[in-house]
Order: sequence, then structure tokens, then C-alpha cells
Amino acid sequence: MTEVQTEQGVQARKIGNVEGLGDIYRIDALPLDRQITVCEAVGIGHPYLPDVSEAARIRLAGVSDNWTRTSIVPVAVKGARTMLTKSPLLMNLIMAGLAVKAHRRGEYLEIPGIYDVVRQIAEQESGKEPEDRTALAVSQEGDFNLTPESEVARFLFERANSAYFGNKTNGTIPFFNLSTDSMGGVANYLWFSNPQDGSGLNCRYRYLGGDDDAFGVRRVSSGEASAENSGYSLTEIARAHSTTIPAVLKDIGLGALGELVTRPLAKGLMEKLRGQ
Repeated sequence: MTEVQTEQGVQARKIGNVEGLGDIYRIDALPLDRQITVCEAVGIGHPYLPDVSEAARIRLAGVSDNWTRTSIVPVAVKGARTMLTKSPLLMNLIMAGLAVKAHRRGEYLEIPGIYDVVRQIAEQESGKEPEDRTALAVSQEGDFNLTPESEVARFLFERANSAYFGNKTNGTIPFFNLSTDSMGGVANYLWFSNPQDGSGLNCRYRYLGGDDDAFGVRRVSSGEASAENSGYSLTEIARAHSTTIPAVLKDIGLGALGELVTRPLAKGLMEKLRGQ
């Protein structure tokens, strides 16, 4: 473990490395805006904290099973299903500072119009695989359990989905939804509990103004990224196989089998890729 002392006297500890992701730090328990300052002091760039899939990879690599704030943003408005976005809206000093102040008042950060913007992105991406989307509507209201087959789980955990559910859970993960009376829209952060506490994903905590620690990720450059983080998206692979398999079967005189075998072959391939 490598300890780093910042000018503010707060320590960030390097706790390991995940291949294809980067150096992993444990950032001391601080309000979010101060955590961002600490990250920058030790060379961790935007978006500073991990998303859910990155936190899952940190745990699967054996670096740490600790809890963490994440960069995932739940967005809600009165009377509508929660939206999730991978765009790290709060991961800058201005937005983090506003969120910290709102939480210290016991409120969520109000951003008028934010819900409609995220919803529109989700609608535009509806044809993509959940793993490749940047925004997604939560499948139901209230609290519920995620399974590895659910769209929300696939969206959040991406290619770590099968491995994480298989190795770090009992088959489900509790999801604590966000609700609000706001007509304009609120944005919050997603908390990821440790496996000992069920790996719960909580959209409604208002603790950014308090002292919760988190993982920091000093990511590798794009040129150093592993094959796991590069190449074709799952959406592109799925579309290619839906057209390629029938064409190949037709070329070898087995065109009549196209409808019979294309779907199970494509499904099996996608399950294999998600499990890697």
C-alpha cells in the first residue's frame, strides 16, 4: 500500500492495480468536492471515481471489496420512473459543490430539465444493448432486486455482470430507487455497498456533504487499454451476427436453417462475451 500526502494533509492510498483499468486508490472519507481535489493532487483525472462496472472489476481482481461512491447519476422527477446515466454529471468541482450544499440541507440537487434530457438520450439509444447505453430507464418503481439478466444490471455492470453476480452475490442485488416530489428534476449519485452488505445499489443517499470514502481510479491511457475495453461494442456484434449467420448458411446451401439456428447461436455468443 502506497500512501500519498496531499497539500491539504489528506491521504490517498494506492491499494493496487487492475489490468486494463489502472491504478486503484482509496480516497479518504470527505465531501465529494474535496475528494475530487484529492484525486487531482495524486494524478487521478476525470471522472475520478469508478462507475459500477469499474468498482466490480476492482473487487473481482481482489484489490478491495470496500464500498464506494460511484460516478453513476440517478435522475428523477415526480411521477416518472428513475433514469440512470453514465455521464458523470457531478464529477467536477462546481456540480459537486452544489450537490454537497444540497445534501447538507437534506435535499437533492435540483436541475430543471435534466430528466427530459436524460430520457431523450435513453430513447435514442433504445436499439443498443444495455451494456452499450449511456442512459437507461429503471425497469420499475420502488425498491427491488436486480438479477444478472435484468437490463439495469447489464447496463451498470457491463462485461463484469456475469462474473460479479456469480462470485460476489447470492444471485441478486438490492436496488434502492430514487423518488422525488420535484417537478423540474433532481440528480443524485449511486452508492455501491460492499459484498458483505449484499452489494446494494442505493440511489437515494444524501451523504455527499459528509465523510464517505471511495475508490479513485487513475485510468490507463487509451493506447494501453486492454482488449476488454476496446474493439467492437456488444450492440455491433449482435447486429453483425444477426445478418452474417443467415448469409453464411445460405452460401453453403443451408439457408433453410437460418431462422432455426440464428437466434440461439447469436444468443449463445452474446452470453459468452458477457461472461468474459
